[in-house]
Amino acid sequence: MGQTATISRNNTRIDNRDGYRVVTLHSTPIVKVDSDGTVTLDSGGWRTVTTKTRINQVSNEWGLGFTVYQKDYAWYVALGGRAYPFHDGITFNPWDIPDSFWVWRTWPHRAWLKLHGVNCHGR
Repeated sequence: MGQTATISRNNTRIDNRDGYRVVTLHSTPIVKVDSDGTVTLDSGGWRTVTTKTRINQVSNEWGLGFTVYQKDYAWYVALGGRAYPFHDGITFNPWDIPDSFWVWRTWPHRAWLKLHGVNCHGR
């Protein structure tokens, strides 16, 4: 998976706060995961390769199941087989994914386990 396999620690900080976990790049909180699994993404206006890479590293390492990508200069969030236009402050909850995306039903449990420090070995 190369550069999206794990969260780079260069200019990046991970904090556990009361009820949520936040990843900060420089001074911008780019990913926030609440205890209920709700994810909030924010580029802070820095639509750079580094910001996008860090967000994807968080998703991959924590098993959150989304990808941020760019097409024709616009950013998108791929989640549950669909693409959504990215905007700062975009929030989604894995429990809100329709039942037709059955493969995603198990990933909220993986995300919760990883958030609480349990290694689920990709299962």
